[in-house]
Amino acid sequence: MRPTPRSVGRARSLLSEQARAWKVPDDVADTAVLLLSELMTNAVRHGRVPAGRGLALVELLADAWGSCPRPYGIGKTVWIELVLPRVTYPASPSCSSHE
Repeated sequence: MRPTPRSVGRARSLLSEQARAWKVPDDVADTAVLLLSELMTNAVRHGRVPAGRGLALVELLADAWGSCPRPYGIGKTVWIELVLPRVTYPASPSCSSHE
């Protein structure tokens, strides 16, 4: 199946749904969806030429990213990482402090 601009919108929807299911914080999920959109748009538009300007956005917002050739020389795999914020939970009101 050939990628089309519709593929980008579908991928954004699927990632948004999965992020909600995983309870990813909204700001991290929004960044992930934006970066996915940039990477997929580059792939659809420029798949046969060197990378476009969208990678500058990926470089700026992703905590880590990279690419590697796919087996048999057909395309490449591109990945990003976003670090989730550490969650701290307040002490339960029923707990007492022992200092």
